[in-house]
Amino acid sequence: MGCRRRLRSSARTLVALAVAAAGVAVSACGHDWSAGRDAADAPADFAPDETPPIDVEEDEATTGDARQDVETEDGPGADADQLEDAPSDVPDVSPPCLTPTGHDEDGDGVDDGCDNCPTYVNAGQMDEDGDTLGDACEEPGDPELFSNIIGFDPFTSHATSPGLEWEVWGGTWLGSGDSVSGTSMPLGGNYWCPTLVGQPLAVESEFRLLSAGSEGADVWGCVLLGLIPEGTGSAGGAFSTCCFSHPGRELSIWHWRTGSPSLERLAANTAPVESPEYPPEMQRRIHFLWDGRVLRCRLDTGAELAESSTVLYVPSLSMREELEFGAPGIRVYNGTAEFRSFIAYQ
Repeated sequence: MGCRRRLRSSARTLVALAVAAAGVAVSACGHDWSAGRDAADAPADFAPDETPPIDVEEDEATTGDARQDVETEDGPGADADQLEDAPSDVPDVSPPCLTPTGHDEDGDGVDDGCDNCPTYVNAGQMDEDGDTLGDACEEPGDPELFSNIIGFDPFTSHATSPGLEWEVWGGTWLGSGDSVSGTSMPLGGNYWCPTLVGQPLAVESEFRLLSAGSEGADVWGCVLLGLIPEGTGSAGGAFSTCCFSHPGRELSIWHWRTGSPSLERLAANTAPVESPEYPPEMQRRIHFLWDGRVLRCRLDTGAELAESSTVLYVPSLSMREELEFGAPGIRVYNGTAEFRSFIAYQ
């Protein structure tokens, strides 16, 4: 049982969700988008284990002797290739955005509606491999892994962007201005997009940790992938999550499946991933990738998010089957976290 309310929607979102479910890419503004806020009666969350877990890499214009005569200041009959070095009075500017949203998440001067990488500054919109995903958003060291953005939400209430459709599974989630905040204590809460997608998949969010629910315990901010709600899969529910905690400053990968009393920590860093001087409310970016072989959990922190740490995990064959399809999302555990944006690549 549950009451469902869409916090942000449009015909464009509905079409994108339907098409995404069918495995077809939707083209908009020169790049592909497919996308899928609700208060649902959430199932009880899972008891933590000993560690406050969260849930636990041409053509030439002329050929041969075929030459085209063009009329120039040098007179008719001048060769076309004589014009190649001639100065041009036409300015080199980007075409206008045909589907503006009135919002520019990364502040690079390109409207989100036409930005081929809306969460990283890339005013030049470079796309070396021509796959419609901007170079700034390509996976480092593996630019061929992803080719489009399948969902993006700047969590803003004052833009015409349809954003994504979201559902709640535990905790309290509220949108405000240019962010969405989740509170869940002492256990965890999920905010997820109800569209199942396959691999490869990467999800990413910029966030801040605002408060901890239990004195002396860490508050966690996470991103999710492979989420299958209970009752929708033959094997029951499951999800994997990449999380950062404060003040412990742990970066870790966790997994849960139906029947488990708590999440299982799969991998974690062996030392704090950032300076102890960094406060919980500092802006950070968390990135979680599944390429069919390895789970990669990355945190960008510090000035201009220039300090990065990564944790890897190679899933078992049974876990790989659970990750074959699932929904992406964000998660908070034992406190309050504010998420500024969410993006998914495939």
